[in-house]
Amino acid sequence: MKILFVNYEYPPLGGGGGGGMKEICEELARRHEIHVLTSGAHGLESVEKHISLNLTIHRVPVRGRDDRATASFTSMFDFLPSGIKLGNELVRKFSFDVINTWFAIPSGITGGWIAKHNKVPHLLTVIGGDIYDPSKWYSPHQFLLSSLAVKWALKRADSHVAISTDIAKRTREYYKFNNNIDVISLGIQKPEFSKATREQLDMDPSFRYVVTVGRQVRRKDYPTLLHAIKNLHRSDVRLLMIGDGPEQTNLKLLARELGIENQVQFCGFVSSE
Repeated sequence: MKILFVNYEYPPLGGGGGGGMKEICEELARRHEIHVLTSGAHGLESVEKHISLNLTIHRVPVRGRDDRATASFTSMFDFLPSGIKLGNELVRKFSFDVINTWFAIPSGITGGWIAKHNKVPHLLTVIGGDIYDPSKWYSPHQFLLSSLAVKWALKRADSHVAISTDIAKRTREYYKFNNNIDVISLGIQKPEFSKATREQLDMDPSFRYVVTVGRQVRRKDYPTLLHAIKNLHRSDVRLLMIGDGPEQTNLKLLARELGIENQVQFCGFVSSE
């Protein structure tokens, strides 16, 4: 089977939505021919082929993708025309059996357009922030244009998947969508960890460490974590914050205001290994 996945974010760009799709693509690529249509960024190849898997990543140029962790409105908007153009070319070249689009906007519009005009079955996977995001004033359900875009993407798909029961519920509630939505939670490969001592990782054996891994964006609510470290009143506790994002500067300022900057280490983006 030949499958085209459409997602405006794919590692190393973006967060959990792209990462979850990557796990699925790599697993399916052991048995099927998998192609991914996604955004490009400086330093990334336009075509990336995995030798050990039947997996090819196609990246289209977009403006404004300067941050690894988050997309700009410009980059999301650019993905529509550039993604549709390359997607049509890929469908004609590879004759896909199905298109699986992740995120109702902007990917859902791109994937829906490609599928409709090439008469390919279309599966839409909704993730969360594309449907409802209480941490943002511009949550898609709050505005007419974005709400209509989500409804258009939902209508153009032949089948629908949500990664949680809550997201399925929000989709029905906010967009008056009554079609069947299958809930399929994200799965991951069992990670293989290489063993290392604290000394090898420059970690003090006498400290107790709290570690968080994720993009530093508002909806993660990291300020609550910083306040919790403060309220422990323990000098032997250290917080390692792995990841980066637009909230990092604010979090550093908060750590300083709370008087715990010496207990918090911002590790930035690190590889999975």
